[in-house]
Amino acid sequence: KALDELQARNEFLFHRKGQLVEIKETEDGAIEERPITKALLISHLRRCGLPFTDKDLGHTAIHILHHSDFAGFRNLTSVHTSPVLRPDFSLVPEGYDEATGILYVPKAAVREHHFNTDATASQAKKAYALLRYPFLDFPFVDEADRLNAIAFVLTLVARTAMDYLVPVLAVDANGQSAGKSLVVRTIHWIVAGKEPKMIAFEHNIAEVDKGIKASLVHGANIIVVDNIVGHFRSSVLASL
Repeated sequence: KALDELQARNEFLFHRKGQLVEIKETEDGAIEERPITKALLISHLRRCGLPFTDKDLGHTAIHILHHSDFAGFRNLTSVHTSPVLRPDFSLVPEGYDEATGILYVPKAAVREHHFNTDATASQAKKAYALLRYPFLDFPFVDEADRLNAIAFVLTLVARTAMDYLVPVLAVDANGQSAGKSLVVRTIHWIVAGKEPKMIAFEHNIAEVDKGIKASLVHGANIIVVDNIVGHFRSSVLASL
Protein backbone atom coordinates (compact mmCIF):
# COMPACT_ATOMS: atom_id res chain seq x y z
CA LYS A 1 0.00 0.00 0.00
CA ALA A 2 2.82 2.40 0.85
CA LEU A 3 4.50 1.67 -2.49
CA ASP A 4 1.25 2.33 -4.36
CA GLU A 5 0.81 5.65 -2.55
CA LEU A 6 4.37 6.71 -3.38
CA GLN A 7 3.89 5.89 -7.05
CA ALA A 8 0.54 7.69 -7.24
CA ARG A 9 1.44 10.86 -5.37
CA ASN A 10 5.13 11.55 -5.82
CA GLU A 11 6.43 13.50 -8.82
CA PHE A 12 10.00 13.65 -7.48
CA LEU A 13 10.78 9.92 -7.37
CA PHE A 14 12.09 7.93 -10.31
CA HIS A 15 13.82 4.62 -10.85
CA ARG A 16 17.23 4.56 -12.48
CA LYS A 17 19.03 1.30 -13.25
CA GLY A 18 17.16 -0.58 -10.52
CA GLN A 19 17.59 2.14 -7.90
CA LEU A 20 15.07 4.61 -6.48
CA VAL A 21 16.27 8.22 -6.88
CA GLU A 22 14.97 11.64 -5.90
CA ILE A 23 15.12 14.72 -8.13
CA LYS A 24 15.18 18.12 -6.46
CA GLU A 25 15.61 21.64 -7.84
CA THR A 26 17.99 23.76 -5.74
CA GLU A 27 17.61 27.47 -5.04
CA ASP A 28 20.10 28.40 -7.78
CA GLY A 29 18.10 26.48 -10.40
CA ALA A 30 20.38 23.45 -10.51
CA ILE A 31 18.98 19.92 -10.44
CA GLU A 32 20.15 17.59 -7.70
CA GLU A 33 19.81 13.83 -8.10
CA ARG A 34 20.38 11.60 -5.11
CA PRO A 35 19.79 7.93 -4.34
CA ILE A 36 16.94 7.33 -1.89
CA THR A 37 18.06 6.33 1.59
CA LYS A 38 15.93 5.02 4.44
CA ALA A 39 15.67 8.49 6.00
CA LEU A 40 14.66 10.13 2.70
CA LEU A 41 12.08 7.45 1.99
CA ILE A 42 10.53 7.84 5.46
CA SER A 43 10.13 11.59 4.80
CA HIS A 44 8.32 10.83 1.52
CA LEU A 45 6.11 8.22 3.22
CA ARG A 46 5.09 10.73 5.90
CA ARG A 47 3.69 13.01 3.16
CA CYS A 48 1.43 10.19 1.93
CA GLY A 49 -0.70 10.46 5.08
CA LEU A 50 -0.56 6.75 5.87
CA PRO A 51 -1.76 5.68 9.36
CA PHE A 52 1.68 4.30 10.28
CA THR A 53 3.63 4.65 13.49
CA ASP A 54 7.28 5.73 13.33
CA LYS A 55 8.25 2.09 13.80
CA ASP A 56 5.96 1.06 10.93
CA LEU A 57 7.48 3.73 8.69
CA GLY A 58 11.00 2.50 9.43
CA HIS A 59 10.14 -1.14 8.70
CA THR A 60 8.23 -0.17 5.56
CA ALA A 61 11.08 1.96 4.22
CA ILE A 62 13.61 -0.84 4.76
CA HIS A 63 11.34 -3.39 3.10
CA ILE A 64 10.71 -1.15 0.06
CA LEU A 65 14.41 -0.41 -0.44
CA HIS A 66 15.55 -4.02 -0.14
CA HIS A 67 12.68 -6.05 -1.57
CA SER A 68 10.74 -3.91 -4.04
CA ASP A 69 10.61 -3.70 -7.80
CA PHE A 70 10.64 -0.02 -8.78
CA ALA A 71 9.24 -0.51 -12.29
CA GLY A 72 6.07 1.32 -11.22
CA PHE A 73 8.05 4.56 -10.97
CA ARG A 74 9.02 6.53 -14.07
CA ASN A 75 12.28 5.41 -15.63
CA LEU A 76 14.96 8.12 -15.57
CA THR A 77 17.74 8.01 -18.13
CA SER A 78 19.16 11.52 -17.56
CA VAL A 79 18.38 15.00 -16.22
CA HIS A 80 19.13 18.23 -18.10
CA THR A 81 18.72 21.97 -17.54
CA SER A 82 19.86 22.85 -21.10
CA PRO A 83 18.15 21.71 -24.33
CA VAL A 84 18.87 18.18 -25.56
CA LEU A 85 17.68 15.99 -28.43
CA ARG A 86 15.69 12.80 -28.93
CA PRO A 87 17.07 10.02 -31.17
CA ASP A 88 15.09 11.50 -34.09
CA PHE A 89 16.87 14.83 -33.38
CA SER A 90 13.68 16.57 -32.24
CA LEU A 91 13.97 18.72 -29.10
CA VAL A 92 13.04 17.11 -25.79
CA PRO A 93 10.07 19.12 -24.41
CA GLU A 94 10.05 20.64 -20.95
CA GLY A 95 9.25 18.18 -18.17
CA TYR A 96 9.48 14.40 -18.21
CA ASP A 97 9.65 12.81 -21.66
CA GLU A 98 8.09 9.34 -21.66
CA ALA A 99 9.66 8.44 -25.01
CA THR A 100 13.25 8.87 -23.83
CA GLY A 101 13.10 8.85 -20.01
CA ILE A 102 14.76 12.30 -20.00
CA LEU A 103 13.75 14.92 -17.44
CA TYR A 104 14.28 18.40 -18.90
CA VAL A 105 13.99 21.29 -16.43
CA PRO A 106 15.13 24.36 -18.39
CA LYS A 107 16.91 27.20 -16.68
CA ALA A 108 15.10 30.56 -16.69
CA ALA A 109 17.48 31.91 -19.35
CA VAL A 110 16.27 29.40 -21.96
CA ARG A 111 12.73 28.71 -20.75
CA GLU A 112 11.15 31.32 -23.04
CA HIS A 113 13.65 30.98 -25.87
CA HIS A 114 12.33 30.02 -29.31
CA PHE A 115 14.44 27.33 -30.96
CA ASN A 116 14.48 27.48 -34.74
CA THR A 117 14.15 23.84 -35.82
CA ASP A 118 13.95 24.58 -39.56
CA ALA A 119 16.83 27.04 -39.90
CA THR A 120 18.25 28.02 -43.27
CA ALA A 121 21.95 27.61 -44.11
CA SER A 122 22.41 31.36 -43.62
CA GLN A 123 20.85 31.23 -40.13
CA ALA A 124 22.97 28.21 -39.25
CA LYS A 125 26.14 30.13 -40.19
CA LYS A 126 25.09 33.02 -37.92
CA ALA A 127 24.49 30.55 -35.09
CA TYR A 128 27.92 29.03 -35.69
CA ALA A 129 29.55 32.48 -35.47
CA LEU A 130 27.83 32.99 -32.12
CA LEU A 131 29.00 29.58 -30.87
CA ARG A 132 32.56 30.29 -32.05
CA TYR A 133 32.74 33.60 -30.17
CA PRO A 134 33.57 32.27 -26.64
CA PHE A 135 36.59 30.41 -28.07
CA LEU A 136 38.15 33.29 -30.03
CA ASP A 137 40.77 34.30 -27.43
CA PHE A 138 42.06 30.81 -26.65
CA PRO A 139 45.56 30.24 -28.11
CA PHE A 140 44.67 27.27 -30.32
CA VAL A 141 47.50 26.20 -32.62
CA ASP A 142 45.24 26.35 -35.67
CA GLU A 143 41.57 26.52 -36.64
CA ALA A 144 41.22 22.72 -36.64
CA ASP A 145 41.86 22.70 -32.87
CA ARG A 146 39.19 25.35 -32.33
CA LEU A 147 36.77 23.32 -34.45
CA ASN A 148 37.40 20.29 -32.23
CA ALA A 149 36.28 22.24 -29.17
CA ILE A 150 33.16 23.53 -30.94
CA ALA A 151 32.39 20.07 -32.36
CA PHE A 152 32.59 18.66 -28.82
CA VAL A 153 29.98 21.19 -27.64
CA LEU A 154 27.64 20.06 -30.43
CA THR A 155 28.39 16.41 -29.66
CA LEU A 156 27.39 16.87 -26.02
CA VAL A 157 24.16 18.64 -26.98
CA ALA A 158 23.34 15.75 -29.33
CA ARG A 159 24.56 13.07 -26.90
CA THR A 160 21.03 12.01 -25.94
CA ALA A 161 20.24 11.34 -29.60
CA MET A 162 23.14 8.91 -29.94
CA ASP A 163 23.05 5.21 -29.06
CA TYR A 164 26.75 4.65 -29.65
CA LEU A 165 30.00 5.59 -27.99
CA VAL A 166 30.89 9.28 -27.81
CA PRO A 167 34.57 10.26 -27.79
CA VAL A 168 36.11 12.10 -24.87
CA LEU A 169 37.89 15.40 -25.34
CA ALA A 170 41.53 15.62 -24.27
CA VAL A 171 42.88 19.18 -23.96
CA ASP A 172 46.66 19.49 -24.08
CA ALA A 173 49.11 22.39 -24.16
CA ASN A 174 52.86 22.99 -24.22
CA GLY A 175 52.89 24.75 -20.86
CA GLN A 176 50.98 25.93 -17.82
CA SER A 177 48.33 28.70 -17.80
CA ALA A 178 47.48 28.22 -21.47
CA GLY A 179 43.78 27.86 -20.62
CA LYS A 180 43.30 24.07 -20.66
CA SER A 181 40.93 24.03 -17.68
CA LEU A 182 39.23 27.24 -18.80
CA VAL A 183 38.32 25.90 -22.24
CA VAL A 184 36.75 22.82 -20.60
CA ARG A 185 34.85 25.03 -18.15
CA THR A 186 33.62 27.13 -21.10
CA ILE A 187 32.30 24.01 -22.83
CA HIS A 188 30.59 22.88 -19.61
CA TRP A 189 28.92 26.28 -19.12
CA ILE A 190 27.56 26.24 -22.69
CA VAL A 191 26.20 22.70 -22.44
CA ALA A 192 25.19 22.42 -18.77
CA GLY A 193 24.76 26.04 -17.72
CA LYS A 194 26.91 25.73 -14.63
CA GLU A 195 30.46 25.38 -13.33
CA PRO A 196 31.80 21.82 -13.65
CA LYS A 197 33.05 19.79 -10.74
CA MET A 198 36.72 19.26 -11.52
CA ILE A 199 38.12 15.92 -10.37
CA ALA A 200 41.77 16.50 -9.59
CA PHE A 201 44.19 13.91 -10.93
CA GLU A 202 46.08 12.32 -8.08
CA HIS A 203 49.09 10.04 -8.04
CA ASN A 204 46.73 7.47 -6.51
CA ILE A 205 44.51 6.64 -9.48
CA ALA A 206 42.00 4.97 -7.14
CA GLU A 207 40.98 8.43 -5.88
CA VAL A 208 40.23 9.53 -9.44
CA ASP A 209 38.17 6.37 -9.96
CA LYS A 210 36.15 7.14 -6.83
CA GLY A 211 35.55 10.72 -7.98
CA ILE A 212 34.28 9.55 -11.37
CA LYS A 213 31.98 6.93 -9.82
CA ALA A 214 30.59 9.46 -7.31
CA SER A 215 29.87 11.93 -10.14
CA LEU A 216 28.03 9.25 -12.12
CA VAL A 217 25.95 8.20 -9.11
CA HIS A 218 24.85 11.82 -8.64
CA GLY A 219 23.76 12.13 -12.25
CA ALA A 220 26.64 14.08 -13.80
CA ASN A 221 26.30 14.29 -17.58
CA ILE A 222 29.84 15.58 -18.12
CA ILE A 223 32.84 14.49 -16.07
CA VAL A 224 36.03 16.58 -16.02
CA VAL A 225 39.34 15.15 -14.84
CA ASP A 226 41.80 18.01 -14.43
CA ASN A 227 45.57 18.11 -14.79
CA ILE A 228 46.20 14.53 -15.89
CA VAL A 229 49.92 13.76 -15.76
CA GLY A 230 51.33 10.68 -17.45
CA HIS A 231 49.27 7.87 -18.96
CA PHE A 232 45.60 6.98 -18.67
CA ARG A 233 46.20 4.04 -16.39
CA SER A 234 42.67 3.94 -14.95
CA SER A 235 40.42 1.00 -15.82
CA VAL A 236 37.44 3.27 -15.07
CA LEU A 237 38.63 5.86 -17.60
CA ALA A 238 39.26 3.10 -20.12
CA SER A 239 35.80 1.61 -19.68
CA LEU A 240 34.14 5.02 -20.01
